[in-house]
Amino acid sequence: MSTGHSPILVINNGSSSLKFSVLDPETETVLSSGLAERIGTEQGHLKLSDLEQVKHEEKLPLADHRSALLRVMEILSKKGRFDCKAIGHRVVHGGEYFREPELVTDAVIEKIEELAGLAPLHNPAHVLGIRVAAELFPGKPQVAVFDTAFHQTLPPYAFHYATPYEYYEKYRIRRYGFHGTSHHYVTLEAARRLGKAYDRLQFVSAHLGNGCSATAVKNGKSVDTTMGLTPLEGLVMGTRSGDVDPSLLLFLQQREGRRALGRHLPRPARAGNRSRCRPSARSQTPESVSPSIAASLRAVPGHTDRSCNRCRPPGGDWPALGRAVRALESRDCS
Repeated sequence: MSTGHSPILVINNGSSSLKFSVLDPETETVLSSGLAERIGTEQGHLKLSDLEQVKHEEKLPLADHRSALLRVMEILSKKGRFDCKAIGHRVVHGGEYFREPELVTDAVIEKIEELAGLAPLHNPAHVLGIRVAAELFPGKPQVAVFDTAFHQTLPPYAFHYATPYEYYEKYRIRRYGFHGTSHHYVTLEAARRLGKAYDRLQFVSAHLGNGCSATAVKNGKSVDTTMGLTPLEGLVMGTRSGDVDPSLLLFLQQREGRRALGRHLPRPARAGNRSRCRPSARSQTPESVSPSIAASLRAVPGHTDRSCNRCRPPGGDWPALGRAVRALESRDCS
């Protein structure tokens, strides 16, 4: 498909996935999009619609992020070398460094790498995506958009934990919040549909997918949110437990004799709804499945409502709830 000008390539490199879209910069029309999943495993596969809207699906066993992106570019170039005007990257953790999208420089990459300790599964993958894109499209500008940037307006009472202040001073331990791009977009769109000024409204926004969070937005600014230092805190999620008693890890360590707390930190299929559900739950109601699955199916709406109410600051009228919902792909709570 020819648009008469170079498109924009948007990349979201996850820990084991790569999502991309090709956009017309004039109309914002999606010209192509796709997803490579389970990267680095024998079950890796790629699904995309090319520039002619022809659907492709193939296995990518043992591929890494670089080879997955190279394969995407190969498919997009089947009728001539694919080129783009610029590349955008979603980056999970920007810490306190970034409040706005940033033009990628060596200094920006260094900061993203520095924050890898707070997002060890994501930030290294984002840096890899930036470097591969620079290799494929030398000289083209790249822009990083940070999940945490929208929440940099949190007031101190909302982002400080009830822990010694020296930990904040030494390690910048605080609430950062995530899904900022989603909460910002959803509340902007809600204001547009309500026909009211964004900077005069108050919302509670819920991002509900495999990862979940809620955010209070007042006069266009994030003032509280459920995710914290990392994306583990807050609502019950697909593979993350959300809020649990902090003594849980110590209790399990004592009972099971683990030497490293890291072995008990949530991992895929070890925490969250997926740990309680199995594929047999698909298309079943809570009444027709096992007690653990029924509890899981009921947990999400109840926990979401509690979290939405809890992140809403006291005072004022909070009439609008915007929800960004990615429906569960199956009833196995994925």
